[in-house]
Amino acid sequence: MESDQNLKNTFKISLEDEIINIKMINGVNDVTSNVKQAELINENLKEILNQNSGKQFNCIFDLTSLGLSAHYPSPQARQIFAKMSDYEQIKKVAVLVPNSLLQSIMRFVVNLTSKKEQIESFQNREEAIKWLTE
Repeated sequence: MESDQNLKNTFKISLEDEIINIKMINGVNDVTSNVKQAELINENLKEILNQNSGKQFNCIFDLTSLGLSAHYPSPQARQIFAKMSDYEQIKKVAVLVPNSLLQSIMRFVVNLTSKKEQIESFQNREEAIKWLTE
């Protein structure tokens, strides 16, 4: 398994204009690292939500940097990502996907959530922002 510090370098989370941006920079291959990466992303997201208690946000989950190197997240990681979308403070989640493989991966995650109608996949940021602000 990769160290927490190495895993923290595989993603970036920021809050800009009432949108939480989660950008995947690099994927990880082994199951243990995959789960830990999802846990670290979740911890960072919860930190932003806790610092902004009472506010609601839209979220962009950007997978475009993964390209063809993307792989299916482990079942445990998929469950962690699904729970993240169910947080009360999260209104809508737009997922940026560059290819059909990642689109398929997202279908697995969306099927685990209770907010299926509030999660959509897009191939560009402009379309995603337009949908989030409707």
